[in-house]
Amino acid sequence: MKIRTKMPLLIVLLVALPMLLLSIALYEYLSMNFIRKSQENIQRLVEIESERLMATFRLLIKQMELDANQKGVLSALEGEKDWIDIRTELFKACSHAGLQDIILKDKEGKVLFGNSSFNLNVKQLYEKNMDENTSISFDTNEKFYIRSGIYHNGIYAGELIYVYDHAIIARAMDRIRLGKTGYAYLLDYEGTLLYHPDHGRIGQKVENAYVKSVLDQIKKGEAIKQSGSFYEYRGKEKYGAVEILPEYDWVLVLTQDLYEIKGPARETRDIIFILWFVFTLIFVVIGIKFSDTITVPLHQLAKTMKEALNGSLFLFSTYKRKDEIGEVADAYNNLIEKLQSNYQELESLFEELSATDEELKAQYDEIQETVENLKLLQEKYSIAIEGTNSGIWEIRLKDDSIYISDEFRNIVGLHGNGSINIYWLLDEIIFSEDKEILMEEYLQLLKGKKEKIHIRVRIKDRNGEIKWILIVGKGIKNEKGEINTLNGIILDVTEQKRYEEYIEYLAYHDPLTQLPNRRMFLDKLSEEIHHGRKGAVMLLDLDNFKMINDTLGHVYGDEVLKKVSWLLGDLSEEKMFISRFGGDEFLILLSEPENICEIQQYAEKILSLFQEQLHVGEDVVYMTASMGITMYPNDASDIHQLIMNADTAMYKAKDAGKNKYVFFNHEMAAQLKNKIDVENILREALREDGFTLMYQPQVNIKTGYVDGFEALLRLKNYNVSPAVFIPVAEETGLIKEIGKWVIREAVSQMARWKAQGFDFKRIGINVSPKQLKEENFTAILQEILLEENLPPEYLEIEITESVVLDKTNDTIAIIENLKRLGVQIALDDFGTGYSSLSYLTFIPVDKIKLDKSLNDKFLGDGKVKVIDSLIALAHSLNLKVTAEGIEGMEQYKKLQKGGCDFIQGYFFSRPLTVQETENIYNKNFLQDMGL
Repeated sequence: MKIRTKMPLLIVLLVALPMLLLSIALYEYLSMNFIRKSQENIQRLVEIESERLMATFRLLIKQMELDANQKGVLSALEGEKDWIDIRTELFKACSHAGLQDIILKDKEGKVLFGNSSFNLNVKQLYEKNMDENTSISFDTNEKFYIRSGIYHNGIYAGELIYVYDHAIIARAMDRIRLGKTGYAYLLDYEGTLLYHPDHGRIGQKVENAYVKSVLDQIKKGEAIKQSGSFYEYRGKEKYGAVEILPEYDWVLVLTQDLYEIKGPARETRDIIFILWFVFTLIFVVIGIKFSDTITVPLHQLAKTMKEALNGSLFLFSTYKRKDEIGEVADAYNNLIEKLQSNYQELESLFEELSATDEELKAQYDEIQETVENLKLLQEKYSIAIEGTNSGIWEIRLKDDSIYISDEFRNIVGLHGNGSINIYWLLDEIIFSEDKEILMEEYLQLLKGKKEKIHIRVRIKDRNGEIKWILIVGKGIKNEKGEINTLNGIILDVTEQKRYEEYIEYLAYHDPLTQLPNRRMFLDKLSEEIHHGRKGAVMLLDLDNFKMINDTLGHVYGDEVLKKVSWLLGDLSEEKMFISRFGGDEFLILLSEPENICEIQQYAEKILSLFQEQLHVGEDVVYMTASMGITMYPNDASDIHQLIMNADTAMYKAKDAGKNKYVFFNHEMAAQLKNKIDVENILREALREDGFTLMYQPQVNIKTGYVDGFEALLRLKNYNVSPAVFIPVAEETGLIKEIGKWVIREAVSQMARWKAQGFDFKRIGINVSPKQLKEENFTAILQEILLEENLPPEYLEIEITESVVLDKTNDTIAIIENLKRLGVQIALDDFGTGYSSLSYLTFIPVDKIKLDKSLNDKFLGDGKVKVIDSLIALAHSLNLKVTAEGIEGMEQYKKLQKGGCDFIQGYFFSRPLTVQETENIYNKNFLQDMGL
């Protein structure tokens, strides 16, 4: 058998057979696993549905007992009330569709109303006394009865009977489905079927041997050994699970065909065998391809060798792989190459002799070109030396003499053109401090510790002026490897040095005020801390400086900063180090104060500079400043932390009213860290969809139906109150982006509800003053409404009094633009802050929302007239009124009496999720609460 045939067969035996065995084992495992999972599902389902069934009957029995004890039923028995009215009222009170009749008997057994044929001459399948007054029974006509005795002053007065159709049980039982073959049925302890999907079997005895064994265990008072089991019924293997309902002496059975349970395992088996067949074919193809990688190259190599034997000595094998066949091919190719090389050597020898003459001619031409290049290079060198104001030098170590070029001689005013003693020259022209450094470099080079000299030193030129020169040189070694000569250049770098000094000055000074800058301050502070000194860092910030830049211009602002710098510079003394931090901020370092009182004295002295008017050119400016102070090492020893501490304290001073100083304490740092943490949470929520909206209903106080909702922002993954994160969002400016998200999400949710069949209901959205004053706020709002095709009148923008208090034309224009767009405007938090009824006359709002604090304060005894007056006044201005934060019945009644339009608060509902909102969307809260 050839290799090409053997290889595929071997691969199939080694791979396909183990895969087949593995597939069979996997099928068995999956089959067992699917059966086990189905057992667990069936058992769990029968437990859940038994609880649901018992709950249904408990509710029916409870309804019966409540109805039996009504005064009207007893009145009907005693003849005091028309029994037809009572029967009608009972039918209305009972909400179950399966109720077919209500029968009332007196104590003599006489039927007062109802169809008595329902319980006469009909065989009872089951009867159970729930207690001494109440019983439940089933008959063969697919009816069941709930009876309850009626007693008056402890004396039996009659009996009330509710007749139900099996439809109630059918709805509960038919809901229990497992696949196509699973179903549930109900029987009593005697084995009588009370309900079966095959209604013809109701009333018959159960045939299932497994269920019979369970009933036997119940009758014997034994514990149920197995709540589920496999069994065979009418030629089919099944699995059944039982659940005892001891309250009613019932057994709930849930069963499913074993063939259906094993269905997924069979499908998996078929897929596995298909995959096995496909992989077997693939491996056969791979085996054929693999065998070709061996047989084809061997065939080609044999063919090449045969042609070589026939005289084709220049024919090489093209096989290049690094394997055994490749080694044979390489050996063949090497043999051919050796034969070729012998022939080529003879040819190359002749060619070399011919090329020698041409090479000699080319070398001569190259020498001529080199001479020309050397002349050109010398000319360029002379130009470079003259243009850079530099010179060359050479030191001969044997006599310590130095040769310097004419260019350098002209700089220092030396005459002649011969060599000079090196030590004399150094003494004459180089500063003594620099000479020592130069000599050290010189000696390091001679000792071999350095490869070259590279140093800048000062000299005096022929006019006595100081110049900086750069000396660069290297040693030249003789045959013994010893340095005998030094060669190098001298470059005049005076201008470069001046630029460096100026750059260094700029690096440590503020170019506008000429004060030390932040970098120099940090170096100074670092030095103080390093030497273990005590002191204080003060960060001074000019109050409202931005207004000067915005109104008078940045050039004028720069003049103000220079004036302040000049005043601070006048205060500077040995203990104080003053610098400009940047913008309108200045850093002051106070070194080694005696105590905190001295620090306060300096702080007051600095702030006193701003008590007088500042003269800037021909103008007069009045300014104040705020200052934060931190002490080292008490507060921190890290320079950057100290700056942060001072900055934190400075902002505390601004928050406290400005024009003062505040000392840092660690509680400030904790507050700042908390604020930063909240800001990071908000940014993360914007990036990663971390916000959600809750909806609190606003209930019409007259109808009880939901008139609209207020959208309330919450964080999905963090338990942070809006009272905490909203102020941070306002302060950081994130409120604008968050506000856009809220509007878009609320409008989109309204559109989704409309698509689900819900009617439009108004949604209120809180809008920040910063967001409201955005240049394109109205345009953005209109774009979102158009995208979702939402009528604008169902969107309500809630603004706060802080917006209303700003009576600028711009603010009123923004609100009027929103009104023209068609949205509703509500004035939120009315009754807090600077509440004034006067602005309701010129701000075009549609509704006011009475704040919770106002309601809590004036809905008490004797103060409700204030609320009544506010409501009446609002109505006189054609404004609707919503009361927020209502939690109690008394508050509700007083607001209803006062004519309030809507109520929002926990009295009716807390804020709800979208799903919860849909559940109460069309709810009548007043009816539900019996109001």
